Amino acid sequence: MKLLIKVNNKEYQIEAKKEGEKINFIFNDEIYNAEIKESAPGLFSILFEKGTQREILANKIANNSFNFYINAKEYPVTILDNLSIEKEKFKKVEKKIEGWKIKAQIPGKIVKILKKEGEIVEKDEGVLIMEAMKMQNEIKAPEKGKIKKIYVREMEAVESGSILVESEI
Repeated sequence: MKLLIKVNNKEYQIEAKKEGEKINFIFNDEIYNAEIKESAPGLFSILFEKGTQREILANKIANNSFNFYINAKEYPVTILDNLSIEKEKFKKVEKKIEGWKIKAQIPGKIVKILKKEGEIVEKDEGVLIMEAMKMQNEIKAPEKGKIKKIYVREMEAVESGSILVESEI
């Protein structure tokens, strides 16, 4: 069985084959042989062929979405089926065609605009500074793009959900 999983927004392909109590799988280009037992509801004990053991707590959040806890560290995991994979591909194509928009997540005031219309911005580059709840936050570009339109002015109050900046490819 082949699965595509997303862990912390990074995709991995897993190929697994179950043989009785044992499971053989390829993850991150490494081959693993292990025995998996559910020791309590949602708590799994994995004994690897090389003698190491891991305890994993799996908490189902929604269809195909889980939080896995390993050594007290949380790993959000989504198992992507074929339909989900196609939706992800479509989103990526759609984003590339349309560019992106930055919306205000909470009400606030625009303190400073760092970029101008027509400028190219890199992913995670600051576009503007917004003050909300007595804190100034740098609002960053979600992807590389060219600033198409800036919808706000400095010292302007904005409501939650307001479009602040729009890009094109």
